[in-house]
Amino acid sequence: MPHTCTLSDDIVFEGAFGVFWQSSYTGTSLRDLTQAEGLSSAALFRRFTDKDGLFVKCCAAVRLRDWWSVSPVSLPPWFRSAPFAAF
Repeated sequence: MPHTCTLSDDIVFEGAFGVFWQSSYTGTSLRDLTQAEGLSSAALFRRFTDKDGLFVKCCAAVRLRDWWSVSPVSLPPWFRSAPFAAF
C-alpha cells in the first residue's frame, strides 16, 4: 500500500525555509531539516529527491507567496544572489 503524505508542501516549505533562513543552504544539515519537519530522511527524499531539490522548491514557493512582510533588502544575502534571484 502506498504511503500517503500527511503534511502539505506549504507546511514543509515553511518549516524548511525557516531552517535555511537561519543557517543558509550550506549550514543546514539533513538532520536539521528532519527535526524541523518531523519527517524521516526517507520521507524527505521520497518527496523532494535531495536537500537541493527541497531547497529549490522551497525558494520558488517562498518567492511566489508573500511569507514575509519585509522588503527584499531584508532577505539574507545568500537568498538575494544568483541563482535564487531568478525565482
